[in-house]
Amino acid sequence: MKRAGAVLVLLGLFAINGSVSAKEPQKEAAGAAAVVRCGNPVGLWRNQMGSEMRITSFNPSTGAIQGQYRTNGGAPGFYPLIGWVNSAPPAPGANNAVTIAFSVRWGQIGSITAWTGTCSDTSAGAGLRTLWHLSRPNSQFDWDHILAGADTFTSM
Repeated sequence: MKRAGAVLVLLGLFAINGSVSAKEPQKEAAGAAAVVRCGNPVGLWRNQMGSEMRITSFNPSTGAIQGQYRTNGGAPGFYPLIGWVNSAPPAPGANNAVTIAFSVRWGQIGSITAWTGTCSDTSAGAGLRTLWHLSRPNSQFDWDHILAGADTFTSM
């Protein structure tokens, strides 16, 4: 009986180890194929607050991007995102970056947020520094309909 139990444990360990090693190459291959870069921003981005931007399409001819945005701060679900990516040939001796702008319409909430910024590639991935404006329809004061801030996004 002890021998049968030991065989089952060994078979279980073999099955676990076999499945782990079989899955690892797939993860690496998928990760290698899904590298997000400033010149091709399709993929998942996350900001310092944990909000997610999923760019699902990019037209290199026009610079148009589309996707979805999920905030980590109050509005549940994903909301449509549209925007633009633009760049110019690198200038000698200058710090060169790709420019980006995108906006999100917050559905029934009635607000719209627009981000503009620059994207830079590093060996760790792409980084996006932005400034944003949020326009909201309902506020306690007339002067309080537009909020502003900054976000830093990292490619995932």
